[in-house]
Amino acid sequence: MAELQLGELIGNKSIRMQLTIAHGAAKLHNRAMGHILFSGLAGCGKTTSAKALALLGESVFLEANPESLRSAEDLTLLFNKFPETGYDTTTGEKEGSVDPPIVFIDEAHRLTLKAQELLGIAMENFRHTYIVGKGRHKHIVTAWVPEFTLVIATTKEGDLSKPFRDRFMANYVFGSYTYEESIDILKLHAGKRAIPIDEKAVTAISRRGRGTPRTLVKFLENMHDSMVYLGRKEITLDLVESRFQLMGIDPVGLTSEDIVILRDLYFSEGPKGIDSLAVKTNLDPRTIMEVNEPFLILLGFMERSKSGRIITDDGERHLINYGHVEPPTASQAGSARILHRED
Repeated sequence: MAELQLGELIGNKSIRMQLTIAHGAAKLHNRAMGHILFSGLAGCGKTTSAKALALLGESVFLEANPESLRSAEDLTLLFNKFPETGYDTTTGEKEGSVDPPIVFIDEAHRLTLKAQELLGIAMENFRHTYIVGKGRHKHIVTAWVPEFTLVIATTKEGDLSKPFRDRFMANYVFGSYTYEESIDILKLHAGKRAIPIDEKAVTAISRRGRGTPRTLVKFLENMHDSMVYLGRKEITLDLVESRFQLMGIDPVGLTSEDIVILRDLYFSEGPKGIDSLAVKTNLDPRTIMEVNEPFLILLGFMERSKSGRIITDDGERHLINYGHVEPPTASQAGSARILHRED
């Protein structure tokens, strides 16, 4: 499937407009856009937006792995891929129209401090210092670098060094999408892939999509596989419900892991720390904090305090209403949560 254009993206209208303005102004000034930091939830369109930004001006799009940028030599290999059209190749002075590339680094919090420092220098003055030769023949070289726009994405902005963060002209935060936007995203991708799907099926998938485009697209592909395997001509509601049941995903999008976490909190005597919760549920603490918790908190099923995690009244009701736990007896109904504890 062809990459989405910036104008085709759904949601984040303010971000898309600001990117369009920044790109247009940079083009008129014949320079690179200011460097951009995308932060926020995983799977909410950061990579797609970076690729769409490159398509806006038909710029070269280079994607770099943070683990591959550990030394000055690594950066040299990256910079050598930049187009030099419009520059005096000796001095680096502009002689005509330039087309700065978009360099994208996902999970940028995994960059080493050294890599952040070296990138920061190049971002500021488009110069790069490195060592050539060995032994007595070794010497330091400072070379010009064609102008570029660095776009990074991270779910852990706080893990980046402050000097590196300060190099970015704009920081755009991506959050979860509304139910209505989820429907539009699902229809867009179904249309792009020529996947036939009825309205009820779209609704059922969108309600479970966690407000995350990546999850919505993954579910769409799963349903398409089922459609093809069963010899159906369209993705229908019965097919969707059957596949979600097989996947262990409930009507609001809770996974079996989410339910295990809520059940443990439901039967707990009080707030639980992340390590205690991880041991009891046999789940990785980092996964709980980065994948499960944000969605459970967004739904209002869980709260996090200094004392630990607790299930909310809405969370309890969900577990009971959807059969994830047995409802309390009449004598327990008005009692404290401690009475839910399993012996």
